[in-house]
Amino acid sequence: MVSRLAVTPVKGYYCDSARWDPFVPRQGDIVIATAPKVGTT
Repeated sequence: MVSRLAVTPVKGYYCDSARWDPFVPRQGDIVIATAPKVGTT
């Protein structure tokens, strides 16, 4: 079950929140999302 819906769409060079639109979570699913790494270390 989704605990909350997206409030603001995010679209940039590396990310687009619209790619999550067709995703339908199942009971018990856990989604962990992080920002992409940019640059080198």
